[in-house]
Amino acid sequence: MITETGAEHEKSFTVSVSCSGQILGTGTAQRKRDAEQLAAKEAMERIHLTLS
Repeated sequence: MITETGAEHEKSFTVSVSCSGQILGTGTAQRKRDAEQLAAKEAMERIHLTLS
């Protein structure tokens, strides 16, 4: 899921990573790619903690 907020010159993107309907990570940044990477990192950390 990706949402955009803010004026054209000050956009903020929020991205969520989910699996089986459960949100595993969320990231917010001014660049879409950065938000995706933050969400993926959070999801991987959460998965790693679950498997440990």
